[in-house]
Amino acid sequence: MNVPIPGPSSANLIACSSGYGDGAYPSWWGYDEAGGICTLATDFFLLVEHLSGEARFPLCEWADCTLIHPDLPRIGARVSLPPIPPGACDLQVVIDGNETCEVAVIDGAGSEIVAGGRLTHCGERSEHFLHTTEPLPEDAVLVLTYSLGVRGL
Repeated sequence: MNVPIPGPSSANLIACSSGYGDGAYPSWWGYDEAGGICTLATDFFLLVEHLSGEARFPLCEWADCTLIHPDLPRIGARVSLPPIPPGACDLQVVIDGNETCEVAVIDGAGSEIVAGGRLTHCGERSEHFLHTTEPLPEDAVLVLTYSLGVRGL
């Protein structure tokens, strides 16, 4: 849509549909040799691939530790687990520096362990408190899923 703006200038308003999305997209103005605006380029994020990562940590090996995985420093996250006593039904996962990590717990066969719980945020720290109705199995695995950003196609 090209809408002329009333008044002495030849200004106008250009509007277009992005198709989908939240409507917030980066745009750049291009200038000609005389310094006048001659073009507008907007990236509608249509030609990008969203990259995600996943890291798995057996709880029996990583309880009472700071988790080590090459992706965690890349996404600015420091993840730790407090001690987990045998037969526990509760698990706390502390994530500093990255609020986009999703947390799940699976058993050794890869089935998700259904857990209720809550998530709290304080500054750049999030704490996931998970509670299961049955004790966590010995072969339980913490699964972190996170964004690694986007890549242009």
